[in-house]
Amino acid sequence: DAVKAFMIMYDYSRNLQILHETPAQIPTQFQPNKKANKELINMVLNDNRSVMTEYEAKQFLANYDIPVIKNGIATNEEEAIKLAEEIGYPLVMKIASPDILHKTDVGGVKLNIQDKEEAKEAYNKILKSSTEKVPDADIRGVFVEQMMKRKYELIIGCKKDPIFGPTIVFGMGGVAVEIFKDTRVGLPPLNMALAMRIIEDTKIYKLIKGYRGMPGADIQAIQFLLYKFAYLLMDFPQINEIDINPFGVDERGGIVLDAKVMLDKDYVQIDDNSNKHLVISPYPSEYTTTYTMKDGQKAILRAIKPEDEFMEKEMFSNFSERTQRFRFFQLISDISHEQLIRYTQIDYDREIAIIAEIEDEGRKKMAGVVRLIADQYNETAEYAIVIADPWQNKGLGNKFTDYIHEIAKARGIKKICANVLATNHIMQHMFRSRGYKMERVDDGYYAELEIN
Repeated sequence: DAVKAFMIMYDYSRNLQILHETPAQIPTQFQPNKKANKELINMVLNDNRSVMTEYEAKQFLANYDIPVIKNGIATNEEEAIKLAEEIGYPLVMKIASPDILHKTDVGGVKLNIQDKEEAKEAYNKILKSSTEKVPDADIRGVFVEQMMKRKYELIIGCKKDPIFGPTIVFGMGGVAVEIFKDTRVGLPPLNMALAMRIIEDTKIYKLIKGYRGMPGADIQAIQFLLYKFAYLLMDFPQINEIDINPFGVDERGGIVLDAKVMLDKDYVQIDDNSNKHLVISPYPSEYTTTYTMKDGQKAILRAIKPEDEFMEKEMFSNFSERTQRFRFFQLISDISHEQLIRYTQIDYDREIAIIAEIEDEGRKKMAGVVRLIADQYNETAEYAIVIADPWQNKGLGNKFTDYIHEIAKARGIKKICANVLATNHIMQHMFRSRGYKMERVDDGYYAELEIN
């Protein structure tokens, strides 16, 4: 029992350490085609279906920058030959029908097609066999795809849980997935650090990172893939289940070899930005906007991210004594990683912090931050703000304050409160000009505003 208790304590502390790790920046900008996926979902549901065809499923994934094999749909013999020549040999051909899920059973799959004569023959055989065995099937054509193999096969999937919402599954894939049961589960949203923890906890990680002289796969690309997959689940609560198995990977990269997407026909989406299907609030990208300061310098205003820890540390380390006192009511000699975790890794459901990101001397810097921390009922929120010394008196404080008020109103917060030193006349003026009630306390003022 003592050993078991020790291991539970160890796991708990390790999990906290993992959660509080500063994540790496994502490798490239990620710009998903949300509109195309929304149209695809509506098309499938309007067709009175809940299961996407393989062609639709791979389109769905490709729209979120998840790599899929070159493919297309042919509706006649000429299209099949043209597609085959464009994609390149060897090929695989499959019947494209929402009514035929087990394609091999009806002779709806042909592998290792080497030239256009074989492509022509395969097209006709697939159609003939499928229509004979399932005469009432809705046949959309023949799915033509490049035939490809990778050294390792992974599974990346999702299933909607009635309590936790969409859960992400990752691990060893292929036909032996049920035998080895080498999978781990995570919850969206994911950052690069959390994605890495899921990967590291599988046995196949030892193989894909490189084993006994064999070249390893691009682990960062797999991390980024899980990051993008999590966004797909966050953006579309209509997803009931996704099964990417196998996802082929080796030193040349990774690619979706087979995919299935099932939708929840009973789900009714009221608001495009609703995250009620998630147990963890995702990053609020809707708060991103731009602002031009009095001197013409442009700033991006956006919600803070865990990845911003180093920018915030640099900003804090360059505060003057006056700025430190006005923000923290005392001097701070240094700020620790643990303190920065509290400032950058926030619960977006109850707290919001907006930063001003600027470009200075060829580097991105944080010019200031404003935050609201709400109570457990999301009714009263405490306000705090700080502007770095080089960007004071440029209108950023006023913009921050007005913008955070707008966010508070949209969130249904009823009251905003703050504490300010008696010597901080600028903040006192900002509060009074916006209708805050000011009450003298000790060496400062307590400010309060009924906002809703």
